[in-house]
Amino acid sequence: MASDQSFVDISPLHGGNLIGTFLACAVWGISSFQTFLYYMNCDKDSIVVRCLVGFLWALDTANQVVLTKGNWRILISRYGSPTILVAPMPEYMHHAWIAGLVYSVVQLYFIRRIYILAKSLIYRSFNSLALNVLSAILAILAAWQIVAVAVYEVYGYQQSLEVLGTKREIAWNLSARAAAVTVDIVVAACMVFLLTREVPQYKRSRKVVHRLLILTVSSGSLTALLVTIVLVLVTLYPTTLYWAAVDQPLCSIYFSTLLANLNTREYIGGRYEANTTPDIELGSAIGVPNSKMVASEHFPDRDQTEELQTGPNSVHVYVQRYAEHDDNSLDTPSKIQVSQLKKGPLHGHPVRP
Repeated sequence: MASDQSFVDISPLHGGNLIGTFLACAVWGISSFQTFLYYMNCDKDSIVVRCLVGFLWALDTANQVVLTKGNWRILISRYGSPTILVAPMPEYMHHAWIAGLVYSVVQLYFIRRIYILAKSLIYRSFNSLALNVLSAILAILAAWQIVAVAVYEVYGYQQSLEVLGTKREIAWNLSARAAAVTVDIVVAACMVFLLTREVPQYKRSRKVVHRLLILTVSSGSLTALLVTIVLVLVTLYPTTLYWAAVDQPLCSIYFSTLLANLNTREYIGGRYEANTTPDIELGSAIGVPNSKMVASEHFPDRDQTEELQTGPNSVHVYVQRYAEHDDNSLDTPSKIQVSQLKKGPLHGHPVRP
């Protein structure tokens, strides 16, 4: 005998919320680890930048708490209640303004960086008025997201999903998303233009520019792509919450892009190369029987009278590093110079061959 049990499919409404919360948890863990790495290596940053990172991490954590609480109430504490399907969702409304604030702050940081870079690179040949206008437009679009979210909250807070699906609420939601996509695309395009405007002369400088391009394009295109997906889902399915699966992790993703740019500065600048090299036994030296050849790094600022702790029959290779500069007026070698010192079989200090 077939059972005639009725059920309600809540996946169009809360399936996206559940998936989005799971993804947000994963990205929040990544951003928290990046925050830890940042504070381990932020000695040279100003107190403003340090406080900004801590403030954004607190907002990101608060966003994760309200998302988890909303799913707990719908799927655990009030599971099976018919009224939960039409009840207001204040937790997700809090998520909206927290995420909007994080989006705007991160984008304003990148806009400021674009402005400073453009001023230093092409200020003489570029119209300063056009630069100021472009920066002002981007800043207004970044701030508009907060305004749109505020209006969305005023009309939608403590309202049912039916009210949130009206044309007015959807219009404010779409306007905030469109502003975010525009800022992300323009910032990435400006950075690519500034970095590719002139090809650096030295190989190391070209490598720095290449790394910057990869980081800028990947981070900017990722956020722009995800917000575009949210735009499409809101437009095609305005009465559902499918778009929440992509929207809810965005807060942590934006914060992670900022941390990625801060944490990779040493790598991009090539300053993660080793400063010291331990003595390496290379084997027998050519022309010196029963001898060992040892490589050690030479530091100009250290006392070179210190005797080497090696055997009597040794060949020492000193490697001195020189920094490469883009300024042609500086007469500094760009290659590693190697000199060889031989030590006699009996005793005495090394002498140059």
